[in-house]
Amino acid sequence: MPNIEIHGMPQEGAEQVEREIFKLFSSELFLNDMVVTIFPTTVRNASGEKQPFLRVVTTESLHTEIIISKLRKGFRHLAGIDIEHLRLEAFYPK
Repeated sequence: MPNIEIHGMPQEGAEQVEREIFKLFSSELFLNDMVVTIFPTTVRNASGEKQPFLRVVTTESLHTEIIISKLRKGFRHLAGIDIEHLRLEAFYPK
């Protein structure tokens, strides 16, 4: 199950990114298993500048390559935003 987390963005901006993410992946077979999580966090660097980022968490390495590639190409208006990848050891569905 791919999970794309949005950190450090204002709620309205994060919700817009969430909609764009689902649109970006609308043709992928894993769409129905994918979730987007919005964290109401403040992320700043040592200079106090805001540093929002996306975090991809998944158990499927093939999905990770597709996801990161599409995020980089599909979100050019978010140039400079970091993308983290965390490999999930296991996922136990409900």
